[in-house]
Amino acid sequence: LMRTLRSTYPGRASISPILDLLCTLLYLGQSGWAHLRQQREELLPDFKHRLAALAASHGERLLSTPNNNISMAVSLTPPPSSRPPPALGANLFIRLVSGVRVCAPSNTPKSVCGVSLCSYGMHTDHYPTAYFSVACAVGITQNDTDLFLKRLDKALGEWKGTAIPRPVVAPAVATNPSIGAGDHGNRNEADAYEIDS
Repeated sequence: LMRTLRSTYPGRASISPILDLLCTLLYLGQSGWAHLRQQREELLPDFKHRLAALAASHGERLLSTPNNNISMAVSLTPPPSSRPPPALGANLFIRLVSGVRVCAPSNTPKSVCGVSLCSYGMHTDHYPTAYFSVACAVGITQNDTDLFLKRLDKALGEWKGTAIPRPVVAPAVATNPSIGAGDHGNRNEADAYEIDS
């Protein structure tokens, strides 16, 4: 069995991910795997509907991908004062959102192994707008979609400059003489950043 698995991608890659997948599938069994797939298929319509509504509330649209029943894509139209589209991906990553792929068209070709590619990383060379893609993957739960949409809403608002400003909370002033001047209890700016909202 291991020899057969190893032969699926010989050479350059490590077998570790393949071995992890094998162990996971053996642990889940046929019924566990079927349950996860069913759960994903049940969540997809609601997730897609809520993602489309959220996109519309930010002036974007869910892109039509009729032959893809796992991934969805949302347009990204940056307003004149916003940062470039990849900044949205960074903003989501800071919020512990992984798996979102931000794609932005480019007029500058990139050379990979001697092959010139326009808009490298996008699904097509000449798509008219930037977009991000997200998947309703096996193992996703309702809580995952709720939290993702909450974080996406805030990240899109900040990226577009339409977020409702939060009040700035001043750092606590040290009153304990054992704390050195300027050391407010080892608190730093990252401590004030609200990750999960």
